[in-house]
Amino acid sequence: KAKHLGALGDGLGCCKHLTKLQLLLGKNEIAGGLGDLAAGLKDCALLEQLDLNCTGNELSEEHLASFGSELRNWSRLTTLFADFSDNSISGEKFAQLRDFSKMMGNCATLQCLRLDFQ
Repeated sequence: KAKHLGALGDGLGCCKHLTKLQLLLGKNEIAGGLGDLAAGLKDCALLEQLDLNCTGNELSEEHLASFGSELRNWSRLTTLFADFSDNSISGEKFAQLRDFSKMMGNCATLQCLRLDFQ
């Protein structure tokens, strides 16, 4: 399934003029590939709004770190809504969550942020 997320990202990456993207990926047993999805979207340099629902999957801190490392590609991102609730994120590996938040610092135009880890 991780390969499928990378392929989805590659396909959406062809939409170079994309400014708003909503992905509803909840309850799909996703256990990786989030970084590959984001990497595939790197050519969407005009992306301003991203709404990502990944609730009820099997994502961990490592997956968030790989996703976070790709945030630097979206220099125009103003709005990020990400729901990572009901996953395998425990907070025990705080360093990786910290790395995720550091990468968000590269989004200088970010104005609206909502992260859900419940």
